[in-house]
Amino acid sequence: MINISKFFYPKNDCNLIRLGNKNDGGYVVEENSVRNSEILLSFGLSDDWSFESDFSKLGKKKVYTYDYSVNVRFWIVNFIKSLINILLFREPLSNIKKLLEFYNYKSFFDNKFLSFCVYEIF
Repeated sequence: MINISKFFYPKNDCNLIRLGNKNDGGYVVEENSVRNSEILLSFGLSDDWSFESDFSKLGKKKVYTYDYSVNVRFWIVNFIKSLINILLFREPLSNIKKLLEFYNYKSFFDNKFLSFCVYEIF
């Protein structure tokens, strides 16, 4: 067992909650901080926007998301890979929902409180 110095312990009581998936798309945050915030700036989305989704469910909060890698090419490549994997039985047929990820993405970010921007790195 790792012994963590008391120096790193929180100084105040915290009510921690998890927003997002249990993998890379989710994070443990302090609930009052999230509830008292008005805007979320998110950098790096890929194909998992579960944190942003959970955050937006806590009230009408604005979410600004930036990711240079999520563009039309990204969604076409993901669609083709998922289709090939399903047709070659590498993924179960139940994963057909992965083919609809772009629709789910568009549905989520078409909300008036949410914004997505692709920025270019020079």
